[in-house]
Amino acid sequence: MQVPGEHFKSDCISSPVTNEATIRVVMVLSIMFGWENEHVDVKGAFSCGNFQDEKTIYMKVPEGFESYYA
Repeated sequence: MQVPGEHFKSDCISSPVTNEATIRVVMVLSIMFGWENEHVDVKGAFSCGNFQDEKTIYMKVPEGFESYYA
């Protein structure tokens, strides 16, 4: 139901992802240089969104991850 250009920019449809090693390097650098860190939990980011037309959204937990959402 989403329309490119209206609901999102068609040239900006990527999701930034990093691996564990990168996170560890950034944490070590922040300790070495005294940088401030902020942790953000985005586990439920889409659960609190505002949806048009108040449609009901159904989400299914991916196979193998059920134990994390018990």
